[in-house]
Amino acid sequence: MFKKFVTLGGVGLAGLALIGAGATATFTQSTTSNHPVQAGTMNVVLSGAGTLSTDQRTLTFAPLGPTGSSFVYAQLVNVKNVGDIPANFVYETLTAAGGSDLIAGLHVCISSDNILYNGPLSSAPVGQQLAGPLAANGGTDKYTVTIYAGDQVTPCGTGVAMGALQPGVTSPAPSLPNAAQGQSVTIGVRMDFEG
Repeated sequence: MFKKFVTLGGVGLAGLALIGAGATATFTQSTTSNHPVQAGTMNVVLSGAGTLSTDQRTLTFAPLGPTGSSFVYAQLVNVKNVGDIPANFVYETLTAAGGSDLIAGLHVCISSDNILYNGPLSSAPVGQQLAGPLAANGGTDKYTVTIYAGDQVTPCGTGVAMGALQPGVTSPAPSLPNAAQGQSVTIGVRMDFEG
């Protein structure tokens, strides 16, 4: 019996001796790199000789009129990016609401360093693509909206639809038609930006 106990004990000790045989300790470590991203803010505001909305994104000028059948009305719009990312002019859209005969008789010239659009209000482009960045943190630009009828001197001159300005040149636009008498219209110029 004692022999069996010694034998079992020896086998047990041998088994304990084998535990951990071939096992080695390994140090481990991990690294992590974090990459935070913060989106910037585009904030384009307007200024000019009109009434500004609270967010400064809508500028409304005083009404012109009553006018005769031939007139010119020009307003300067200042544009400033007070956001912290550049903003690109992407699209220009002209809208008009009001008397259809007056809309049909009006011409509009949108100009900056060059002519962005010049022609009949009723044919104005919707979503005309533009290009040109406004720098972040204070980049500025400007454009002039000139509404006219009849032979008038405008920055756009001879009726060229786009291209170089023609200051001091008379436009060949016709005067307003008789049916436009007494009508009114509101013209909107929307500039869309992306950043």
